[in-house]
Formats: sequence, structure tokens, C-alpha cells
Amino acid sequence: MASHRLKRTMRGALAASAVVVAVGLAPTTPALADPELPANASEAMKQLQEMSKETEKIAESLHEAKDDLNKKNADLEKANKEAEEASKLGALAREQERQLRGDVDKMASADFEGARLNQLSALLMSRSPNEFLDKMALLDMLAGDNKDAIDKLHATIKQAEDAGKRAVDAKDRAQKATDEAKRITTELDKRRAELETRRSKVKAQYDKLTQDERNKLKGPEDNSVINIPGNSGIAGAALEKALSKRGSKYVYGDEGPNTFDCSGLIYWAYRQVGMELPRSSSQQARIGTAVPISAIQPGDLVAYKGHIGISVGNGKMVHAPTTGDVVKIAPLQSGIVAVRRVGVGS
Repeated sequence: MASHRLKRTMRGALAASAVVVAVGLAPTTPALADPELPANASEAMKQLQEMSKETEKIAESLHEAKDDLNKKNADLEKANKEAEEASKLGALAREQERQLRGDVDKMASADFEGARLNQLSALLMSRSPNEFLDKMALLDMLAGDNKDAIDKLHATIKQAEDAGKRAVDAKDRAQKATDEAKRITTELDKRRAELETRRSKVKAQYDKLTQDERNKLKGPEDNSVINIPGNSGIAGAALEKALSKRGSKYVYGDEGPNTFDCSGLIYWAYRQVGMELPRSSSQQARIGTAVPISAIQPGDLVAYKGHIGISVGNGKMVHAPTTGDVVKIAPLQSGIVAVRRVGVGS
């Protein structure tokens, strides 16, 4: 593995300005995962590159399915929690409804003095104007109590009904998430099997290459000392982890600790510093905060079509390129589709 030394400095501004120049001068080349073959490339090298492209697509679809499965499982957990909460609220509302019904029944059938009086009987039975006013006040109070109790009962019944509907809806969503998770899991198994078959074929094709052809495919290595800004937070820590894997072989679908594909390197590096990222390069290219190419800093994710790496500053990035190559530092090229800043300052 190529040796490297890490220094945390405050040179982020210089690194970012150097990126602007590097990106502006970078030649138009294919995505870094598909290196341009030499003009005199053998048929074996051409076949290997073609097989690699197809296998990369399969691996990426596998990673996307994993991300989708994680999302469905999160949806399932949320729906189950909401269903449980709604059921508890419904049970509480039904108990309150039972108690309020009892209160209303008592008020309706009460046999205490004045409970069944009406205005006429109050007038006829009163021995004085003051007694009449007292009886009328009692009637008003009882009527008000009855109305309040009935209003509370109606509100509680509605709460119970609403909670029941939410519980049914949440359980329905949970069932759909469960069904979808099962479907994705089945699809994952198929894609894993397909990827294993393709990996074996790519390895067999790679084994046909001469050592000279393998060296051409691998390309030069950059053993530069990388200075990581001291204020780069989790992104800087993840970059340091990724750099520690320079020289590790590229293997489709792998996410460490000794072999990686492009998104697997980033996924592994961030997990080492306590942050869970999506597994696919397409989803990694959507997280965090979008950054202009002119403002790239060390630790930023640099995404191409079907490929991704981490900026190290000075117009370079660390990445896991493709079959036959290793995790290494390489110049940024044209064709960048996204730059994302994740975990800076955290």
C-alpha cells in the first residue's frame, strides 16, 4: 500500500483556489471509472473494459436496491410506531368516552331536588320570588352541565374515531412497506448472484492480461502528502480514513475493509467516523449541501456519472477507480455532475 502522511493544517482556502484552476484545465476524458485505453490496447483489455462497465452498472443497481430497502425499513418502523401511538390514543379516548357516557346518563336520570323541574313547576312550587329565582338558577346550571358533558362526549367520540382511522392508515402503510421490503430483498438476492457471476468473469478476463497490460490499466500512483484542514470536521476525518486505504484493490460491490468499489470506499470511510451514508454513488451524490465546482474543499464528495470520490484539494481526489486498479489519488477530470459537502464543521 502506498505510504502517506497526513497533516491537519488551515490551508483550505489555498486548496480550494487550486481546484478552480485544475478543473478548468482538466482535459475532456471519460469518467474516471472507465479509463481511456491506449491506442494499441489488446483485445483482452478492450473486453475487460466493456465487461467492467456492465458489471459496474449491476453493482450500482445492487447498491441502489440496498438504499431503497433501508428506506422501506425506515418507513416500516415509522408506520408501526404511528400505529402503536394511534392505538394507545384510541384506547384512551374510548375509556374517556365510557366515563363521559356514564356522567351524561347520571345527569339525565338524576332524581335529586330540582333535577326535573321546569319553569312552570318552579313557579307553582315556589313560595316566594327569591325561591323561584333560586330554582331557575339551578335549572340553568343543570342545563349547562348537561351541555358541557354532551359536548365533551361528542369531542371524545370524534377523537376515538380519528385515532382509529390513523391506526388503520398506519397499519396499511406498514403492510405496504413490509411487502415492498420483501420484494426488494428478493431482487437483492438476484442481483447479488448476478454480480458474483459477473465478478468471476471479469477476474478471469483480467487474469488473461500480461503484466505490462495490467500496469497500463492501473496507471500511475500519486504519493503526495495530503494536508487536511483542521476545521473540516467529520468530512476531514472521513477523508483521512479513505486516504489510509491507498493501495487497496478495487472490487465490485465491496465496502472494505481491504477491498472497495468507488461508493464503497466513501461508505466505509464515513462509517469509521460514526456517520451512515447511502451505499450507492447516485444517492451519495444527493446528500449534504451542494457546492459549486469553484468552491471545492478537501473532504467534499465529487460525483461523476456512475462514479464518485473525495476531494483532497489541489485539484485532486482519492477514489477507487475500476478493476485492476487500487484506491489512489488522481486529478479531478471534467464531467463532474455534483459536488456535495457532508459533515463539515460537525
